[in-house]
Amino acid sequence: METSNPTNTTSFDSGDGEPVSHSLRFVRELFADPERTFSYIALRIFGWSPTDLIALCGDLTLKEAARLFEQELIRRGEPAALVGYWWQEFKKVLRGPPRRGSRLAGKHGPLNEHALRELFPFEPEKAIPHQARIAEGLIHAARDRAAAGDRKFAAFWDDNGEKLERALRSRVRRDCGEVSDIVNLTWLAAHVAHDTNRDWSFSALLTMARELHRRAVAYRRREAGLGDAANIVDADARETPADPMPDYVLQATFETVFDGALPPHETTAFRLKWLFGRKPREIAGAISTCDLYDLNSAIYARYHRRAPASIQPIVKRLFAEFDVTLDLTYKKTVRHKRRLRRHRRLHHEIVGWTRLEEYLPRRKADRARAVTEWLASVKEHLKVQQNTVGTPLYEAFRRWDAERNGDPDDPPEDGFNA
Repeated sequence: METSNPTNTTSFDSGDGEPVSHSLRFVRELFADPERTFSYIALRIFGWSPTDLIALCGDLTLKEAARLFEQELIRRGEPAALVGYWWQEFKKVLRGPPRRGSRLAGKHGPLNEHALRELFPFEPEKAIPHQARIAEGLIHAARDRAAAGDRKFAAFWDDNGEKLERALRSRVRRDCGEVSDIVNLTWLAAHVAHDTNRDWSFSALLTMARELHRRAVAYRRREAGLGDAANIVDADARETPADPMPDYVLQATFETVFDGALPPHETTAFRLKWLFGRKPREIAGAISTCDLYDLNSAIYARYHRRAPASIQPIVKRLFAEFDVTLDLTYKKTVRHKRRLRRHRRLHHEIVGWTRLEEYLPRRKADRARAVTEWLASVKEHLKVQQNTVGTPLYEAFRRWDAERNGDPDDPPEDGFNA
C-alpha cells in the first residue's frame, strides 16, 4: 500500500510530479456538479482530450463512468481504499435526482441512470474544456481557503496521531499492511475527502481509519481472488425454475423482504436461497467470504436478467435502496436487541463492508445451522406478513387465492405458510 508522510502537509501544493491523490484533494468541491467533476478529472488528472472522454465514456451511464474513473485512479497507483472512500460521496450524488439548473434537470430517474453523453449534448469538444476551466477556478479558491484549516488539523493530529496508532494496533489485520500504513492513509483521507477546518474529534478520526482499513482488506481480498461475489454466485448455480407466483405476488414478496424489518445479512442469505437455490452449507462456505456490497450487486445482476419485465423497475429500485442501506453502520440497520447484543463488535462497522462469515459462529460445524436459522427467520417474517390483514403480501396472496378458487373472502392457505 502506498502511504503518505503525515508530517508533510505542504506536499499537496508541490505541483507536477506528486501522486495523483494530491491532485484530488479539492475535487470534492466539484461533486455536486457531475459535468465539472468528470471534465476536470479526465482533462487535468488523466490527461485525456475531450474526444477521448466521449469516445471512452459517452455511451456509459454515469454510474458506469464513475466506476471506470475509480478503476483508472487505482490502476495509476493510488491506494484503492483511499480512492473508494473519497469517491463514495460522488456516488451518493449520482444516486440522487438531477439538480436544478443542470443539463439533466427535469428528467426522471437518478443521475446514475443517464448517459454521460447527455451532460454535453452540444459541441462536447468546447463544453468539456469550459467545464474543466470553471472547475479549476473553484479548486484554486478552495486551496486558498485551506491554509487555516491545515494548521488547525496539524495541531489536532499532533495531539491524536499517536493515540490513533495505539487504538488501531488490535484492529488492523497483518495481511493488510502495518498499522502505520492505515494511520498515514487516514491522514491523507482527512485532507483529500474532508475539510481540514471542520470540528474534528478522535472518535471521527477512528471511525474513518476503521473504514479505510476495511476497504483495504476488501480490495486486498479481491486482488487475491478471494470473495469474488459474481463468480461465487455464478459457480455451479442452480437457478430455481420459473416461479409459479404471479408478478404481483413476486413484487409484494420483494417489497416485504426489503422492508428493513430484518438484518441485511439475513435477507441477503434468504435471497441466495430463494432466487438461486443455494443450500445453507454453501452460503456458509465460499459465499460467506464476500462482503454484502458485492453480494447485493451479484444477486441483482444475475436475477435481473430473468425477472418478469413488469417488476424489473421495482426490483431495480429495491436493490438500489438496499445498497444505500448498506452504507449505514450495523447499529443503524438492526432493530432487534438480541441481534444487537450478539453482534455488538460490529455496531460501528459499515454494513456493506462486512462479510457473511463475520455473523457466523466460529465453529465451522455450527455455521450451516446458523444460516438455516437466518432463513427461517426471514420466512417467519414473510409468513406473518402474509397472514396480517392489510399488508401488501396479504392482499397479493388474497388476490391470487381468489383467482384460483373464486372466493376472495378465504384467507390464503399456501405461500409462505407451507
